[in-house]
Amino acid sequence: MPRSSCSVAACTFMLCSLLVPAIGQTVQDAVLMIDLENVVWYGNEATDPAKLMTSAAVTPLPTTFVYPFKTYLLFGDVAAVNGKPARGTFIARGAWLALSTADSPVPQRPIADVGRNQIFDFLVEFLTPEKVQVGTLAALGFGAGGAPPGTPPGSGAGNFVVTGGSGVYAGARGQGATVSAANLRITSAIEDPAYRRINGGGKWRIGVTLYSVPRPELVAVYHGSDFTPVSTASPAASGETLILAIKGLGPTRPVLEIGKAFPDGPFAQVASPVEITFNEKPGVVLNSIGWPGSAEYYRVDVTVPGGLDPGAASLRVSSAWIPGAEYKVPVK
Repeated sequence: MPRSSCSVAACTFMLCSLLVPAIGQTVQDAVLMIDLENVVWYGNEATDPAKLMTSAAVTPLPTTFVYPFKTYLLFGDVAAVNGKPARGTFIARGAWLALSTADSPVPQRPIADVGRNQIFDFLVEFLTPEKVQVGTLAALGFGAGGAPPGTPPGSGAGNFVVTGGSGVYAGARGQGATVSAANLRITSAIEDPAYRRINGGGKWRIGVTLYSVPRPELVAVYHGSDFTPVSTASPAASGETLILAIKGLGPTRPVLEIGKAFPDGPFAQVASPVEITFNEKPGVVLNSIGWPGSAEYYRVDVTVPGGLDPGAASLRVSSAWIPGAEYKVPVK
């Protein structure tokens, strides 16, 4: 709930009178660096389905296991997105291919012009650190081989296409690849994945480029005490609460009909994690809601961190781990 001295009703009236009409939502490409841990492939080598997921112990694939055409399920835990703590689950299903680019046939290696070792699809559902649902990305891709042009810097291998999303990523499209991987484990599907975190797995960082993503757009900054605009003549101060008017923070809870104004009670809480930084120092976000009476603006109350040098501070808003543009705010 808003905690400044400016009541919601009064601030709603002043918002309408002070804001310059927006000319459209900022839409740009965005990069998500997704860190996964406890990543394990479960290879389907059981000839007897009754044996699947029956062993609590680590159960390696037999040394005689032939990979091509065999299927697998992969599980991993989301640990961070763009360096920020997150939760969630990554699940992929696929088949090993072990493609051969040789001119002559290689037994048990499908001949092809690309050097990929598997084909897969996956879903990754993101949660906040408090396990609140944020959104999902869906993708199709190849494993191994080189990363395609346009993937995030540092991408090394793999090639997948983002085909869609839900929640704050609804309608997403893009591409990605592996950035780094360590100690990834391949085991038998006889091993029970209920013990995945106990038995351990590897770490995997994947980079995703999302195209034409709505970014948070800071429209105005007000003093929380009296709702007057922050300006050079009236700068913000460390420890002060500011009221930010922002566009593009995405869905709220409860979900509202498209175009319907945000209610003045109960407030529509922003579904994604929202972060506000001043010169890269995090401010304390007190609330993030749909601005009552508006259908496009959001209200975020934030406490200015200490230790800022006087002058123009760089204020940046991030939502669902996607940063907005830099915004200069006078501080004293």
